[in-house]
Amino acid sequence: MLQSNKAKSLVAGVPNLAVVESVHSTKTATALQKACEAAGRSDPLRVMIQVLTSGEDSKSGCDPSECVGMAQHIVEQCPALQLTGLMTIGKFGDPNPEPYFALLQQCRGRVAQALGV
Repeated sequence: MLQSNKAKSLVAGVPNLAVVESVHSTKTATALQKACEAAGRSDPLRVMIQVLTSGEDSKSGCDPSECVGMAQHIVEQCPALQLTGLMTIGKFGDPNPEPYFALLQQCRGRVAQALGV
């Protein structure tokens, strides 16, 4: 998970940064947007929304019900970012990880429908 207060130092310190896979809140997306503007990036920074599909307290991510709002925020309010997709981390050691990824697939469908892609 990327903390929003670390976005500026990450973007400034890694000029060839290609993608951030752990955007879990609109606050983090906005912080990355501002950091990209301040750094004068010419190419959009690709980002992935991290979705908490396992419900574990030890993991971060947006609630599946927040995926559409997060995606809309990135697309509409963060022009220096390019939404690349969604990601999740299943529960470690679970012999049946399919439900976590099935939930992620459902989230992807709702996001795609909302964004018209």
